[in-house]
Parts: sequence; structure tokens; C-alpha cells
Amino acid sequence: MSAIAIQNSNAFATDEERWAAVVARDTAANGHFVLAVRTTGIYCRTGCPARQPLRRNVAFYASPADAQRAGYRPCKRCDPRGNSLDERHAALVVTACRAIETAEDAPMRPIITTTRRAVLSCGKYWLPSHQQVVS
Repeated sequence: MSAIAIQNSNAFATDEERWAAVVARDTAANGHFVLAVRTTGIYCRTGCPARQPLRRNVAFYASPADAQRAGYRPCKRCDPRGNSLDERHAALVVTACRAIETAEDAPMRPIITTTRRAVLSCGKYWLPSHQQVVS
């Protein structure tokens, strides 16, 4: 899934059900709605690891596009417009595995470079001390 697909169903139909999903950080609610925090101007997925907002500061929107039209910006932690954190980590692992599979007896430098690019694309920091050259 390259972007959040809004699912049409009766699940999470009321604000009370949506708030309960937010409190529980229920990732099953991802794709049904996004929550926006009035005091910060940010909208998130339900499973976002950010600090839980006060209920009185939360508004719910059917899609990320609706939240953006209302003037909110996407959260940098959970990126509600794109893949979830779990999906990004899985893609990173797949990229690293493919690099290792194709390297066989070749030097490790291309694997390190490929892994570094994959890590940077996930928004993580890469320090020179993370490189480990195997000879």
C-alpha cells in the first residue's frame, strides 16, 4: 500500500469509537480516519507514537486530504499520507536482503551503500560509525 487507502465501512463510525481507537493506539483503525490536533496543527494515524492529545483538541477526518484541506499538516513521526512505519521497516529489510543476496562474494561496500540509502529514505540518521567494512 503506497498511501493510506480509506476504507468504507461502519467501523469507527462515531467520534466515541474513533477516540477509543486513538486511546488504544489501534492500528486496525488506520485507513478508516485520521485525527487532527487543533493545538499543534498536525494530523496523525491512530497508532502514532506521538504523545496522546487531549480529547477536546482532537478533530477527526475521513482522509488525509480532508485534514490537509482543513489546514493541518502531516505528522513527521507516523507520516499518515504514506506507508506505515512497519511497512517502511519491512521495505528496508527487503532492500538489505536483496543487496546481500546479489553480492555473494563481492566486496561489502555496495551493500553498505545500498543499506545506507535505504535507511536514509526511511528518514533515519546515518552516522559514519554505523559503517562496518568486512574484508
